[in-house]
Amino acid sequence: MFVTNEASGDLTVIDASTQAVIATAPLGKRPRGIRPSPDGQSLYVALSGSPNAGPGVDPKTLPPPDRTADGIGEIDATTYKVKRVIRAGNDPEQLAVSADGTRLYVANEDAAQLSVVDTASGNVVATVKTGEEPEGVTIRPDGKIVYVTSEDDGAVFVVDSPLPAAGDGPVAVLVARIYDTPKDVMFSALILADIDRFKDINDRYGHPVGDKIIQIVAGILRSCSREDMFVARTGGEEFALVVEGGSVESTIAFADRLRLTIAETPFVNSQTRVAYGPITMSFGICMASDADGPDDLYAKADRALYRSKVSGRNRVTVHVPPAAQRSKDWMLYKRD
Repeated sequence: MFVTNEASGDLTVIDASTQAVIATAPLGKRPRGIRPSPDGQSLYVALSGSPNAGPGVDPKTLPPPDRTADGIGEIDATTYKVKRVIRAGNDPEQLAVSADGTRLYVANEDAAQLSVVDTASGNVVATVKTGEEPEGVTIRPDGKIVYVTSEDDGAVFVVDSPLPAAGDGPVAVLVARIYDTPKDVMFSALILADIDRFKDINDRYGHPVGDKIIQIVAGILRSCSREDMFVARTGGEEFALVVEGGSVESTIAFADRLRLTIAETPFVNSQTRVAYGPITMSFGICMASDADGPDDLYAKADRALYRSKVSGRNRVTVHVPPAAQRSKDWMLYKRD
């Protein structure tokens, strides 16, 4: 059992069977929320340099906060040593860890926001405003929603979980698993999708608007996908979807539904009513059975995506194996 001690700034380790304290380890200022990593190798602890203030204390009478002490301490679960401190916004109170360990969701009490942290790099990749004094943080089992409690507002804020900018790491792992069994190879596919002319969007409206559009597109891809389907942002404006249990026809139809949904979505600023759309996406598909392995599958899906781009964008292209290319080089789909 692991217990953080806010007043003494340390971690107490207790043997649950005997209830005996077996170790005490220094952490930093005001250690609070604590969560284990999915693999059990690390503990993540919220550390705060804000002065301790009980109920009824006038904040004006307190010393200024020590922001250098704010962060998420990553603790070795074996040695209880601090491995690093991740800067995760002001005054971290509580946190949650994604099921795959790639994201930390941190409640920043003084800032009234939720910070989303990429675990590997330690960078904050998104912030979301919540109610005042956010406290508890938990993730819905499917990973799509984060719940944040607000002490002052007496409310629970429901936050759509941003997709991880995962590179092709998690994608590569899942794609590799497809080739574990012949059945998975026969009925699985990789879809790569890319927002069309995204640089033009950033240049015209600015990166904050571009980031918002990425979030909306990510939400559409997720909401239109099955619960068991893997969806990830692989970098920039590109996404990957691993489809299992479908034929080439059903996979094409699914990708085309995604394409149409995004093309028909009004991307409008709710306050200024400025329209940023239409926003479109191009898609590339390769069935696992048409590739020689994980790397080949990714390369062929990427080439199919490129073909969609050079053929006019806003369309779906599926890789066709060499035997079928005598009659048609690529299968292009675009239904308005």
